[in-house]
Amino acid sequence: MKKKSFIMLTMCIFIFMCTFAVQSYAAEETEYSKGSLNYIVLDDNTLKITKYHGEEKNYTIPSEINGKPVTVIGRYAFLQADKLQKLVIPGSIKEIEDQGIEECYALKTVVINSGKLKNISNTSIENCHKLQSVSIPKNVESVGSLLGCWELKEFNVNESNPYICSIDGVVFSKDKTTLLKYPQGKTVDE
Repeated sequence: MKKKSFIMLTMCIFIFMCTFAVQSYAAEETEYSKGSLNYIVLDDNTLKITKYHGEEKNYTIPSEINGKPVTVIGRYAFLQADKLQKLVIPGSIKEIEDQGIEECYALKTVVINSGKLKNISNTSIENCHKLQSVSIPKNVESVGSLLGCWELKEFNVNESNPYICSIDGVVFSKDKTTLLKYPQGKTVDE
């Protein structure tokens, strides 16, 4: 009797584990590739970049792939893109996840086109040691420190931005009374 109970219990556990494994497998996202990018389709039928594997010096992220808008740069999507020197981000992007652009040691310029992106966190662009300038459109409300970007000399904020402005590459509140971000690589005598 005990042996039958043990076998039944073992079989129930086995069936439960198999069911859980099948459900977990079905829940995984399918990753696709197009050109220099890997991406996944999100629940709202937009795309999230998961990996850049290109060799370009200058790269513009497409605003859509196969008719679907590209809206998110995922964590580590641009990780150690060693040849990349200039990255242009389209207006369709509404989020750059933490470490979305990470350790791109040759990257010197990031241009963000006007669109849906509202915030650039401290770690959205991180450890890009040669990054010198970031162009910020009118829709961005806040900019983080961009940790580890030691040669960053200027933030160029679009003059139409109603939230922030830049003076000599330094980010201030729109009314110019509060200094918000000072580029790590900027050196001045006063």
